[in-house]
Amino acid sequence: VPFRLASTACLALVCAACASIGPDYARPAVDLPAAWKADPGWQPARPADTAPKAAWWQVFGDTQLDALEARCLEGNPSLQAALARLDQAQAQSRAHAAALYPAVALNAGASRSRISANRPLTNYNSANSSTIQNDLKPNLTVSYELDWLGRVRRDVESARASAEQAAADRENVRLVLTAQVASTYFQLRQLDEEIRAVATSADLQDKVLE
Repeated sequence: VPFRLASTACLALVCAACASIGPDYARPAVDLPAAWKADPGWQPARPADTAPKAAWWQVFGDTQLDALEARCLEGNPSLQAALARLDQAQAQSRAHAAALYPAVALNAGASRSRISANRPLTNYNSANSSTIQNDLKPNLTVSYELDWLGRVRRDVESARASAEQAAADRENVRLVLTAQVASTYFQLRQLDEEIRAVATSADLQDKVLE
């Protein structure tokens, strides 16, 4: 009977260790209409934050704009900070994922000692001599943390989600920066054209007055 009780307790502990802490994330159900526009041309959005953003500004065929966008992406501090956060999140994700596997450590210790020939002896009739001893101790350690209640798996899921969020933030920062450069560039081009048109109109008026 004690053996059966111990076996049952061990089985219960193993089953509990295989279970995860808390339920899996599920998107909350929201009561929304199937369509909010009568126009059939509207389509539901398909977010793709992590997808790399292409060089969309090249469709304008403006070499000066292309140069400005390249200069912005090359040395912008905000984009560099987003890249650093992405590298950090990916490194943390790999570090958390390593906890799912056993850890192996190999080290060694060495020592060398010398016993003096002038040491005192209990028997004066025995010969005294100097000896040298070498001691080499290799050590191999294997450790594994039991995923009790799924704690390690939850940590891995959280780290991966943080890495995905950092990747999305990096692409969004890149898109915002390039859009700001393009918008400012076209506004300046528009002002240049307006100034040129005003100057041309003033020249024509001066010629008419002459």
